[in-house]
Amino acid sequence: MNAAETEYGCWVRIGSYGQSTCERLPEGGCRDCPQFQVKGLGLYDREPPEGYAGEWTRILAEAKPPLEQDATSVLVFRIGQEWLALRTARFEEIIPPRPIHTVPGLRSRAFLGLVNVSGVLLPCMSLAEILGLSEPAAEAIPAGSARIAGRMAVVAGQDGRFVLPVDEISGTHRLAPGERFQAPVTVSRTPRHFSCGVFALRGTVVGVLDEDALFPALTRSITG
Repeated sequence: MNAAETEYGCWVRIGSYGQSTCERLPEGGCRDCPQFQVKGLGLYDREPPEGYAGEWTRILAEAKPPLEQDATSVLVFRIGQEWLALRTARFEEIIPPRPIHTVPGLRSRAFLGLVNVSGVLLPCMSLAEILGLSEPAAEAIPAGSARIAGRMAVVAGQDGRFVLPVDEISGTHRLAPGERFQAPVTVSRTPRHFSCGVFALRGTVVGVLDEDALFPALTRSITG
């Protein structure tokens, strides 16, 4: 048993946050397991580490930088060699990779199959196929973001909910109107009808996806 299992529990080894092989694993994941819930409640009874209260007192007392009133929160992620962004409000959750169940009879290259998310089967779509992106890995955004590799994003739009496998997640960014520019053809490989601009993030060009074009395309791609 490693240090992570000792501190946290079986969910990092055989549960939702591990290999997902636990025989008691309910449809909703470890969140519905009594053992997980008891361990979680125990976090409130822990003694804070030394200096914790003083550190947060200092942080909360510091002057806060002014926020752009018209700024939009976006989540930055990577598909193949392209860094992309979509409004954070469109993301319901980020989950570890889960089995994709193929659907016989459907021949769409963009529709990968169905994924079980909290007991609901959602269509899993290849964003790389829809956007026509190449596969080689991109140059990573420089240090400064807590990157998470190999995840599935559950997104919701006007045309329903979808699961999108992503290669890497950089985190959220408050995108001010003055940061966004029209995407030059030579910079972004994303088809222009899926893009509503680009912005620079730590030296890397990030394409902003047009959700009004993206979600209808996801729906069409299930049978296309």
